[in-house]
Amino acid sequence: MSAMAVATRRSRRSRQLCVVAVTACVLPLALLRSLTSANVQAFADGLSSGNSDALSWQQQFARVGKPWQQQHKLRVAGSEVEVDAVSNNAGEQWQVAVAETGGADRPSAFLARIAGGDVAYGVTYDSAHSRVRLPAKAGVKRMALAAASKDADPDDLDWTFQVEGQHGRHFSATGDRESLVYDASVGMEWPVAEGLKALYALDVKRRAGGESLLPTWARQGAGLRYTSRLGDLKLSLHQPDPDLSEPGLNYEAVLRGKLREVGDVGKKVLASSPEYVLRAAHEGGEPDSYSARLKMPGHRGLTSGLELGLKEGQPSISGYAEFAGKRKVAQGLEFSAVSKLVIASQKPGQERLSLLPVGIGASADLAELVPGLDEGSSVDVRTLYKLGAERPALAMRARLRARKLAALQLTAKATVNDVGEASTSMHLSASTAKGFQARYETANDGRGLRQAAEVMLPPAGFRNGRARGFGRVFQDASSGGKPRLQLGLQYEADAGFMDRKLRVFGDSTSFDSGGRLLNQNGRLWTSPQLQKIRQTAAVVRKRVDSNFGIGQNWLQK
Repeated sequence: MSAMAVATRRSRRSRQLCVVAVTACVLPLALLRSLTSANVQAFADGLSSGNSDALSWQQQFARVGKPWQQQHKLRVAGSEVEVDAVSNNAGEQWQVAVAETGGADRPSAFLARIAGGDVAYGVTYDSAHSRVRLPAKAGVKRMALAAASKDADPDDLDWTFQVEGQHGRHFSATGDRESLVYDASVGMEWPVAEGLKALYALDVKRRAGGESLLPTWARQGAGLRYTSRLGDLKLSLHQPDPDLSEPGLNYEAVLRGKLREVGDVGKKVLASSPEYVLRAAHEGGEPDSYSARLKMPGHRGLTSGLELGLKEGQPSISGYAEFAGKRKVAQGLEFSAVSKLVIASQKPGQERLSLLPVGIGASADLAELVPGLDEGSSVDVRTLYKLGAERPALAMRARLRARKLAALQLTAKATVNDVGEASTSMHLSASTAKGFQARYETANDGRGLRQAAEVMLPPAGFRNGRARGFGRVFQDASSGGKPRLQLGLQYEADAGFMDRKLRVFGDSTSFDSGGRLLNQNGRLWTSPQLQKIRQTAAVVRKRVDSNFGIGQNWLQK
């Protein structure tokens, strides 16, 4: 190759890298500009129209000299137990929780008052998140208990109890003064011969309205599982859904395995052994169905497959070719693509040939392309197009980590779906060696504009601790779209009590333009423990009302 050709190629490569570097810098800045221009105007409009949190400026300044009316958060942590407390507006909202040290999911007991209502109380325990472990001999993998007083009647409890064991064994119950529902599952297996096991599962439920504590719904099943070099064979036979009153029994037979001997020619085409699944089933009152699937992983991200089926005497055949790969085209620049083509037996209303959404992506490692940016800086662009859609869906994410500029970090995201609905979000933070910190977050989607800004002054030390001032501004739909300002003090210190070392953390507001208690994200505060207890009870009730059985699910896995 001549020297001129080499120089031409190097020049072309330099131009490509230059274009990539400029694009990688311009895209985040353009996204940042689009995010902040509307947000600054929203802050200005909100400040000019006043805060909608029911406090006038006179009321706001009058509360400055009344610390008992301000927002306070306090945590005292020991080696095993910690106490968390929050309060606001002279006791209108507060909570005190005692929990195991180590995280939000640790067992706890709490008292709380939400928005001036009655005092609620509750307890939570989950052995999966507790230092108090269950005995191994008990055969129980997890046990959880949650209970809390009800809003309408503080003397009534909304409680949930759950136990999980081996082989699909499970019991969960939830109730209150007026109702009790539960579901239970028992699974057992016995070795019959080498590689062969017999299985049995029973699911029972007691739904609301039952006349006694006995189950009102039951289903059982049995099966065999055989493991060999050729593959894994699973046979299961179970009763139909009792709610549907279907005659007969449901069954499923599945054989899974790999074609290990593919020959020299096959090894050149395939990246690994083809996988097959043979299935015969009768379920839900439907006619018997039979299917055979073959998956063939190829080289360079190409995968193909074939599926044969038979149902109601009607055969079907389909095949597919799928590509999912990526390629590094230059230093710090990578392209990726995903596509799938399906050819199937033509059915009424269906196309014989269909192309699933095509995805194309590009990633730039800015740490390699732009001097001054640290590891982790990148720009990712992804587009997904579905045939017949108005436009392709687009997603972009930019992450900037400055190496020297006050530890500046920026993460911005933007998405537009195939009908033009857009959402954006951004997180910007900076810090200095002396302890000054600042952050700004914003998001704009179907739920409206949300913003949060915080400035933390450098900490000042005192005996056994330190303190620092802060300023925060929040804005979202919960405040009517108007900004809310908080000024206060954050502190931490070491303390001792009865020869025990404690660590005290506090966050106290001295000026607050709103009246409702906020969480750390600027949203209206609600007890996280109380909310989780309510959600757990709702999940259990929903499962009891469904036809899903944990035992049958284990039997068919």
